[in-house]
Amino acid sequence: MDTNNSTAKLTTAVGFDDLPVEDEFLMEVRAGLDVDFAERKASCLEGSVRRLLHMGVGNNGLDADTLFLCSFALETASALRQAAGQEA
Repeated sequence: MDTNNSTAKLTTAVGFDDLPVEDEFLMEVRAGLDVDFAERKASCLEGSVRRLLHMGVGNNGLDADTLFLCSFALETASALRQAAGQEA
C-alpha cells in the first residue's frame, strides 16, 4: 500500500466476533487498510463459502465444523465490507 498517496481510501476499525461475557470483540479489522484490498478479501471469503455450501448440497450436507467455518468467514467478510464503508 502506498502511504504517500493522500487520495487512497482507507478502512476504519471494525470489531467482530463479539464476546458476550466481556462485551467486547475478539477480532478486529484494523483501520488504515486499503479499501480495495478489504473488498477483495471479503469477496474471496464470500466466494469460498458459496463453494463450500454448494459442495455440501451435492454431498449429503455439511458437518457442524464446516458450518461454523462458513459462519465465521461470512462474519469476517461483513466486517471487512463495513470497514471499507459498505453497508453491513
